This record gives sequence, structure tokens and C-alpha cells, in this order.
Amino acid sequence: MLEVPEGVYAMCKILQKQVLLLNDNALRDLVGGGDLADLADLTVLDLHGNHFKTLPDNIGCLQHLQVLDVSNNKLKHLPDSISKLKHLQTLKLRENRLKTFPDQVCGMPYLRTLDISHNEIRSLPTKLCGNRALETLVLDSSHMEYPSRDVCEKSTADVMMFLCKEAGVGYEHPSKYWYQAGKGGYSVAADSEAKRQFALMESQYNEGLQAYQSVLDKKRAEVEELQRAMQAEHTAQAELAARAAENHRSLLSSIKLNSDQDTFDLAELSKQRAAEKTEFLKYLSDFEAGAGSLLAQIQDYTAKAKETEELLEEMEKAR
Repeated sequence: MLEVPEGVYAMCKILQKQVLLLNDNALRDLVGGGDLADLADLTVLDLHGNHFKTLPDNIGCLQHLQVLDVSNNKLKHLPDSISKLKHLQTLKLRENRLKTFPDQVCGMPYLRTLDISHNEIRSLPTKLCGNRALETLVLDSSHMEYPSRDVCEKSTADVMMFLCKEAGVGYEHPSKYWYQAGKGGYSVAADSEAKRQFALMESQYNEGLQAYQSVLDKKRAEVEELQRAMQAEHTAQAELAARAAENHRSLLSSIKLNSDQDTFDLAELSKQRAAEKTEFLKYLSDFEAGAGSLLAQIQDYTAKAKETEELLEEMEKAR
């Protein structure tokens, strides 16, 4: 999918959808779906596995967003408005092109999970210690310069303790800053209900993701089956074309053979006619020669007969 289908955001608003999965496509922006403000009630937005180089400047209008996954894209920076996502709990920036830590993330009060691995980030800002609810920080410890690799190879708590110490503030366990949803909005809570609600939300998100992946796998299987059928059809057509070409060559060969035979027969007939003509001309020549000889004999006979007749006449007169 190259762009978000038209009207998707309005449909999500009408159906009161809280989860929108647009992962594993070829999206470069979110323009096509409509007005992003229609997704104001969205809690989960999955954009991983696309071609985003930037996120929309008005992404901050998604006021209730709790999970944002933009991993495996081409992001080099985040828009300033992302800092308005005050209820965000999970932010996945894995496998992008970030060279520095995005300061817009600092100060998100309820952010619990942050994945910045497989980027080019080498240091963390000290003010990240202000993200008091952060319990899971995924980074490339082997590439880190600040805090040092030794610190980053330890737990998230150790990293946060280091940043708090550097900032001159005390470290507190992040569970004190986890929130729970209530009628009055969001409030700080550390009880098990907050954990349960968040676990339920993540479970629903994972179930939706699995369902989408199942549909995607089914579609891919259908596409592969169609490709195999098309390949079989292509092979059959190629074989048919090959047989037609062979028949064509055979026909041309047969025509050429017959043509050669006809040419040979014509040549033989011409030779025969030439021989007959030669023989006839010889016969005619012999006939003409014989006729000339016969004519000479007749002329000689006629002359002798005339002489005899004249002699008889003279003898008759002498008598």
C-alpha cells in the first residue's frame, strides 16, 4: 500500500476505533487518509515497516495516543509536536536514521517504554531523567558514549539513576508515576490497577497486531498462489508458443522440400525437353540433307530423261 486509503480517519472516528495498524506497507506520509484530527481518540498507532522520512507536524493532535510504533522507517528527526503526546506510554523508534536523541521525547510524563536501538544515537541527554515513569529503555549499549557502555549495559534503572545523579536529582521507582484512566482524565498512581489496565491495553494491541498479521499472511499466501497460477499459465503459454513455432518451422521445411523437389522436377523436365528438341533438330537436319540429295537425284534423272527424249526425236527425224 503506497498511501492511506481516502476516508480511513473519518471512518475510525465514526466507529470510535482506538487502534490503527498501518504497518508493513510502503507509506511515505499520512496525507491520504483525511484529517488527522479525526484520530484524536486513537490510543494505538502502528506505522512500523514503512518508508517515513518524517512524521506529520500535527501528530500532536493525537491527544490520547498511548502506543506509537514507527520502527523500521527512515526517520532522521521527530516533529516538535510529538512532545504534546502527554499520554504516550510506549514509543518505538527502532531501526531509523536518528543521529541524536530526540529531545521532544524528554518530559513525556507517562512514557514507560522507549526503544531507540539500531539508530546512530551515541549519547543521552541528562534531562531524560525527567521521564520518571520510564521503566524500559532499549538502546545500543555497545555504541554509547554517554552514559558509558558499562552503564548502558546494565538495567534501565541503572541508566536512569546515572542521569538523575548527573542532573542532581533523586531517583524514584517509575511505578510511582504510572497512570490510570479515570473520569477526570489521567492521574499519577502506583497501584496494581494501573499495571493491569496497561497490560490489558498492550494485550489488546498485540492481539490486534497478530490478527492483522494473520490477515496479511493470508493475503500474501493468496498472492503467492496467484503468482504460481500465473507462472503455470505463462509456462503453458510458452510451451504452446514453442509447439506453434516448431510446427511453423516444420511447415516451412516441408514447403521448402516440396519447392526443392518441384525445382528439381522442372529442371529434369527442361533437360528432357532440351534433349528432345536437340534430337528433333538433328532429325530435321538429316531430313533436309536427305531431301536435298533426293532432289539432286530427281534433277539428274529429269536431265537424263530430257536427253533421251531429245535423242529419240533426232532419231525419229533421221528416219
